[in-house]
Amino acid sequence: MTSSGSSHPLVSALAGAAAALAVVGVVGVVGRRRRRRPETTLPSWSRPYYGDTSGAYTRLRLREWSRDQNWRRRNGWHGRDLIHNPDGQAVRIIDYFVERSRQNEQGDVLVGVVYFGPECESHEGLCHGGSFTSVFDDLCGWVGFVFGSGPWCGATVQINVKLTKPIKVGMYLEVRGWIAKRKAIEGGKKEVITVEGTLTNPTTGETHAVMEKGVTVGGVAFVPHPTA
Repeated sequence: MTSSGSSHPLVSALAGAAAALAVVGVVGVVGRRRRRRPETTLPSWSRPYYGDTSGAYTRLRLREWSRDQNWRRRNGWHGRDLIHNPDGQAVRIIDYFVERSRQNEQGDVLVGVVYFGPECESHEGLCHGGSFTSVFDDLCGWVGFVFGSGPWCGATVQINVKLTKPIKVGMYLEVRGWIAKRKAIEGGKKEVITVEGTLTNPTTGETHAVMEKGVTVGGVAFVPHPTA
């Protein structure tokens, strides 16, 4: 396994962020002075991410994930985000954090706090396997964006997910993703990024799913960047 290599400018900026950073007026991070207090319902294992003052973790914020439906419509969206809808009752990634490489062996890692709501249900009290894979689909794409070509410049094209343990409705889990390898194609205009990841319960140490291989292609602008 290789580390993520040289950081994308967005990640370099994340390292020293002390206040909100804007990218095309949409993507930003929360610095120490503007850090939001976590919701009271969040599990205790997630609180160090929100309360970190060392710079080890930086939270991602995107306007497209907000409740601002007027802005979303102006920029081409038709509904609510499947994974980041703040009012969603299916699977929801509440927040993503960039974990700096000194914290782990994989290189820089994208960490997410995930809630599995009642609209994920399949069998009685248990979540549908599609909710597991939806999380990894989103994670794979955002690993490519954050550590690769930047937002809206790529897409997930493959995910191989192994489901290892059922998830109960109402559970909060931690998803982690990192770059396993990367390869430039078409003379460096595009990049194929292989991503690995885990979905675990930090309280029990149990692993509920593993993304054995995710592939995202960077450097491909499918849609124009949103505007302010």
